[in-house]
Amino acid sequence: MEQVTWDEAKAFCEAAGGRLPSEAEWEYAARAGTTTIYYCGDDPACLPDFEWNEDNSDSKTHPTAGKTPNGFGLYDMVGNVSEWIEDHWHYSYDGAPTDGSSWYCDHLCDNVARGGNFNISATCGRSSYRSEANNWSRGNAVGFRCARDW
Repeated sequence: MEQVTWDEAKAFCEAAGGRLPSEAEWEYAARAGTTTIYYCGDDPACLPDFEWNEDNSDSKTHPTAGKTPNGFGLYDMVGNVSEWIEDHWHYSYDGAPTDGSSWYCDHLCDNVARGGNFNISATCGRSSYRSEANNWSRGNAVGFRCARDW
């Protein structure tokens, strides 16, 4: 799903019995047990098999599952569209929760989008890539996926 605000993404997940993932949950899912710079290794030459980016997307999104899934079977974790996360934006991880829960701020804050997208460099396909996004933005480069507690 793309072209939705953070509030719309959050409402959809809740209506579907889920929630937006925390940054820690999202990165865990994107890494799928790896410890390398990119999901597929330390050399960015591996990225075209896993992500849609500015080099191979023709400047548009693509249907899910057009690339190879990660080790957890998840598609498009680091390309195609960036994804809304529950957490509010912080410039560093100083003071971040250590239990994987979402991190909020006390006043009006932007939210976080994780993963690269079709419109940016392939090397932004790092599992750790994050960006600050206005929660009211509605662009075709930002989407979401829901998480669920078991």
